[in-house]
Amino acid sequence: KTFSYPPFSSKPVDGVPLFTHAKAGTLPKVLPTMSGEVHTIVLQNTRMISVVGAVEQKIEVIKKVEGDFRQKEIIEGWEKFLENNKDKKCLIATIEVTVSSGVYIRTLSTMFGGPALAYSIKRTEVGECSI
Repeated sequence: KTFSYPPFSSKPVDGVPLFTHAKAGTLPKVLPTMSGEVHTIVLQNTRMISVVGAVEQKIEVIKKVEGDFRQKEIIEGWEKFLENNKDKKCLIATIEVTVSSGVYIRTLSTMFGGPALAYSIKRTEVGECSI
């Protein structure tokens, strides 16, 4: 399968990483692609949570990040999302996936239909290293 690189990845376009293009508002109309394979997808569980709760959890995690990783912009984006969705609930699905090299898990969330995002990612194995 062919997957598009996420806008905030280090894939270079014209010698500049996509994340730099994304920050500058100069993303190409068509993102570069990579090939990869999804071996397994297993639904572990689902739960409903208020959007307020989900956003508050994400902001707390983001505030713990040290260094300049766009925390301010990300928090502002979550707060804007919250303004328009305060009374709503969202479905959080925990899935376990096994993929080949070259597959971005954030990209997979777009395959599940509707507005979806990778709310939290925990990598458990890379090559021979695992937790």
